[in-house]
Amino acid sequence: MKRYILVLGSVAMMAATSHALEITLTPGSLRSELPALVNTQDRSLVLKGRADVTDLALLKNMSRAVTTLDMSGLRIAAYTYTNGDYLGSVSFSDDEIPPRVLAGSAVTMVKFPASVSVIGESAFAGSSLRTVVIPSTVKRIDDYAFAGCKQLGAVRFVGNPELGTGILKDCVSLTLLETVVDLTDIPASMFDGCSSYATAPSADVVSVGDYAYRGTAVERLDLLCAERLGDFCFADMSSLTEVNIDLSHDLEVGTGAFFNDGALGMLPSWPGDTPGLALAYSRGRQKEAIHSEMIGEAAYANNTDIEYVKLGSGVRRIGAHAFRNLTALEQVDVTDLGTLMPDVDPLAFSGLENGEGRYDIILNVAKETNDHWAGHPVWGLFNINNMDTGIVDTPGNVPHVMTVSREGMSVSVVSSLPVDYLGVFALDGTVIHESRPATEKCEVYLPDGPDVLIVKAVSGTYEKVVKLR
Repeated sequence: MKRYILVLGSVAMMAATSHALEITLTPGSLRSELPALVNTQDRSLVLKGRADVTDLALLKNMSRAVTTLDMSGLRIAAYTYTNGDYLGSVSFSDDEIPPRVLAGSAVTMVKFPASVSVIGESAFAGSSLRTVVIPSTVKRIDDYAFAGCKQLGAVRFVGNPELGTGILKDCVSLTLLETVVDLTDIPASMFDGCSSYATAPSADVVSVGDYAYRGTAVERLDLLCAERLGDFCFADMSSLTEVNIDLSHDLEVGTGAFFNDGALGMLPSWPGDTPGLALAYSRGRQKEAIHSEMIGEAAYANNTDIEYVKLGSGVRRIGAHAFRNLTALEQVDVTDLGTLMPDVDPLAFSGLENGEGRYDIILNVAKETNDHWAGHPVWGLFNINNMDTGIVDTPGNVPHVMTVSREGMSVSVVSSLPVDYLGVFALDGTVIHESRPATEKCEVYLPDGPDVLIVKAVSGTYEKVVKLR
């Protein structure tokens, strides 16, 4: 009797010292070890030998005291169910970690089998993993494999596996992803909801999947080789201040690609159509003329920074609510269109109507086309005028918008940068007015001004001289 107690005491002491439960398996044998697996208080579990899906499926019952899972000495054998299935699948290959086997577990660290080749769908989703090193033997990581791991801060790919949808979705602590090659095709939802992740895709990125970077902390995007941006791929990015896109080649942009990006200084532009919600609820001014043949529904809606919109000569269709609630909008410039009026939805400028159903917004048209635009049921609701205005490029490729106009006895200048100098002259060179406003909007009242004026406005290195009547 005493000898039996002493033996038990010795085993308990060894367990307390090692803090590891070690189980050597043959395929299908883990069920016999289930009591130890469920009840252990050891912090580490070491699995050795050979196992199949019927064994790994039992890991969901593992004690939550286990925080380290060491499978480095384990081989995973193929298995085909002859009666039943596992999560709807019947066959599993050699070296495949099945779906959801450790989803929601308390494991903070895992050592993968030396020959593992596939990590199944949601295999570690919602677990307590903190760091992950994916071995070079892994050829495929299935959808949402590590999604929702709230404590996961760093992931390293030793190889170059095929990546499924959303493998790191909602990993809110993620700050580091190391890869052996730059990812040029970012899968859908790859970093969706990774609010601490601030690493931008490589400048060589070709495609970015739907929702891929939504809600991340990236500050700048250089999309110089991009060919496709998926739906909402860069949406809800509160830290994003700059987007650079190569305008020399075609780019397919998805719905809401830059939706609700409130820190943008200049709105990105691209060749091709502007889809619905593309820049809705974002902030920032127009970078250059819009050349899209189609401007989609609510494409620029609810931007409170846009004061000036210039439509390029290629614009043919404007969808409903495309410019909804642009409360700062003062002018729409259509001079490049001549008499070619785009098909515009009656609700394209919804929320901007005055009490009479008109728009207190200037529609700047090409000279001698006033009557043509005034007869249109939508464009005719604007205040149609002819003004010398435009969007130009200043040194450093920073676009600069400046409008110079005259109405009655007043000369007005509206600029995207502060006006450093404003001069008004008669045709013979007589100085009528000179000032240094240092503001973006300035107005000069000239009760005795001549019929024809020369106005010179300087902002930084940009200088504009116009003749006004």
